[in-house]
Amino acid sequence: MLDNIETQGAFMNAFKHAFIGMAIVDVDGNFIMVNRSFCRILEFEQEELLQKNVIDVTPPQDYNLVSCQLQRLFNGETEAFEIEKRCYKKGGEIMWGRLSVSVYQDEKDRHLIIQLQDITERKLHEEELLEREREYRKLVENAPDAMVIHDAEKFIYINQAGAEALQSSPQELVGQPLTKIIRQEEWPGFHERVAEALEIGRAEGIVELTVVLPDGKLMDILSTGSVINYQGKKAIQAVFRNNTAQKEFETKSNYLLQQYEKMNLVSEFAASVAHEIKNPLTILKGFIQLIEISKQNKAYTQYENLIFSEIDRIHLMVNEFLTLAKPSEEDMKLTDLHEALQQSIRLLNAHATAHHVTIHLEKVPPIPLIQAIENKMKQAFINIIKNAIEAMQGGGNLHITIRKWNGNITIQFADEGCGMTEEELRKVTTPFFTTKTDGTGLGMMITNNIIKSHDGEMEVESRVGEGTKVSLIIPVSGQ
Repeated sequence: MLDNIETQGAFMNAFKHAFIGMAIVDVDGNFIMVNRSFCRILEFEQEELLQKNVIDVTPPQDYNLVSCQLQRLFNGETEAFEIEKRCYKKGGEIMWGRLSVSVYQDEKDRHLIIQLQDITERKLHEEELLEREREYRKLVENAPDAMVIHDAEKFIYINQAGAEALQSSPQELVGQPLTKIIRQEEWPGFHERVAEALEIGRAEGIVELTVVLPDGKLMDILSTGSVINYQGKKAIQAVFRNNTAQKEFETKSNYLLQQYEKMNLVSEFAASVAHEIKNPLTILKGFIQLIEISKQNKAYTQYENLIFSEIDRIHLMVNEFLTLAKPSEEDMKLTDLHEALQQSIRLLNAHATAHHVTIHLEKVPPIPLIQAIENKMKQAFINIIKNAIEAMQGGGNLHITIRKWNGNITIQFADEGCGMTEEELRKVTTPFFTTKTDGTGLGMMITNNIIKSHDGEMEVESRVGEGTKVSLIIPVSGQ
């Protein structure tokens, strides 16, 4: 067979001058021919290699790998194979090679044609990467922080602390889609954010997310992440923590702030309400005295109507005051916002009169009832009206309109007060920010939170010296 190969001039020319190492061995693994590139890779002289067997340049740990592949070749299971294996160089140094092996057979014999490429540098780089990954895993596996690596669709890795936080094991999560734990309503926005981060190569900001635990309970988490190369692909490495307790604390704190602001309002209104009640009581006292004088001629009947009118007025005022003071019910119910607005205005009429302010409520067609917490809506109205009254120190007009538009109820409060600068306008819902010397700085923040809790929006426009316009836009259920 060797004579047949040597007579093929084109093949021998390619064999001798190939940049890839090439060798021909017999079925026992003895080298018969080797080219210069093969000798250069293994650092042997040609005569030295021709005295050796393939086993002589193969480390023992790779014997089985080579013999199994050769057996498949000789059994006819495959016509060729390619493997990556270690090889001995002349001095005993080990290098990595990629071997492509095929069978050449003529009428008499068969031989193996081997092509060899030096891949030592790539293998060392891969080993370095694997070592780094092992070190990384060792570092994060026992880290106290919950850590996860994911792409735009699934979990790639999660450490023990992360799995415990999600009440699962790493085996139950790795390879699973992220939708297994991320709440359905939040998935589209989160997926878009992750895809964008992977595309631009960086993740920005803190992510607030709600996940669903195996028992069905919800958990709020805060997460920060960065884009890394993991196993040759871009991925997000994220550190997260349970934020449920913090969210509950914020909810309770907000409720306490609302109660504080409400009590502050109650104390401020007490004087005005007392004054409002005192006036009809004085009138009642006078008319009762007149009745006593007029009993002889029975002319007191006309005074009775006035007495009952003033009693009704006191009754209305006391009811409105008690409505504000008692704790609000948290359950939504069908509410007439127009009526709630009128009641809020009646409660503040005395305060407005004391500041020489006239409140104008535009007459409107019937407004549909909406699902709302009535007392909270009243509190929001009172906060805005009170601010508007106190912004008009020299008196003025407060115009209030309420109408249904584009599936929403829009309530607008426009005063003629001092207005606000752009800087003040930006801070208008910031806690404890106020332009009043005796203000708490909580009213507008609480008002904004109340409107948001009803899926609405609060918009504020203002110019110094021209006044302020506050718009509440609240969706109508089922629209």
